[in-house]
Formats: sequence, structure tokens, C-alpha cells
Amino acid sequence: MPATGVVGIIGDNAWDVLFQSPEIQEAYKYRTIGATALSTQWIQQVPGSPNPNQTVIDYSSLANVFDYAGIMFMNYRASVDFPTDRAVFFPTGVRDMFQSVLSPSSIIEEQGEMGMPFYAHTYPKEDGSAIGIYVETNRLEVNTFPEACIQATFS
Repeated sequence: MPATGVVGIIGDNAWDVLFQSPEIQEAYKYRTIGATALSTQWIQQVPGSPNPNQTVIDYSSLANVFDYAGIMFMNYRASVDFPTDRAVFFPTGVRDMFQSVLSPSSIIEEQGEMGMPFYAHTYPKEDGSAIGIYVETNRLEVNTFPEACIQATFS
């Protein structure tokens, strides 16, 4: 099946093992910062922020990204428990490789209903001064071609 690239999600220890290679260390020095925006701080215009022309967003707490030899290596550091010595590689751009499964809202009135892509609920603020808006999505991306994924252990 045709693909456009490969992503490797790599745990912390596996990331360290990968960077023991002098070739990887040298390539990382000259990486394209624009292609690795997830591993850098960058400035985005955000209307309504204190200074709408300059808001710094630091994605380095979520992931460190490095493109090398056609593979986007991603050291994922979000709240999901990912084994530190493991890596999972999968192709990107494969038609229908992932299917979205939608779950109902966490609001009690929505339980037992079919899942929708997004939910938006309004509620009055406690002091009655405004209306709050609560937005959620409960989406799970399911891999329909698990045989296309490769798992590796680094030590």
C-alpha cells in the first residue's frame, strides 16, 4: 500500500540510545527547525491573548521531534504511559489506516447516545455573571492495519 512517510514514537530511554550514534548526533545538529516545530518554542498570533501579536507556545513538554532518513522520530512525553525502552513505527498517508471511533459526551444527559465528533455545552457561572462554554471530543483513533506497525525495544 502506498505511504507518504514513517513515524516512530519512541520512549525516553530508547531516544537516549538512538542518540548514542555519532551519525544521529551530527544530523540532529543540522535539523530543520521548521520541520520540528513540536520540539521548539514558536510564536503564534492568538486573538484575545494579552499581546495578540506574540504568544509563545512551548511544545517541548509534549514531544521532541527529529526527521532522519525518511522517519519522523518522536520522543512522546505527554501524560500517556509509554514504555521508556520501546518504539512503535507506522506508515503515514495510508488510506483508511486509522478509523475514528466516537464516544458519547461525559455529560450525564448524553450517556447512551451515539458518539459525535464534538460536544459543546453551556452553563451559567456560579456568580451569575456569565455563561461558560464546555467543549469536548471523545475520539479514539483505531489502527485498521496493525500488521503495518513495527515495535522495537532499545537497550
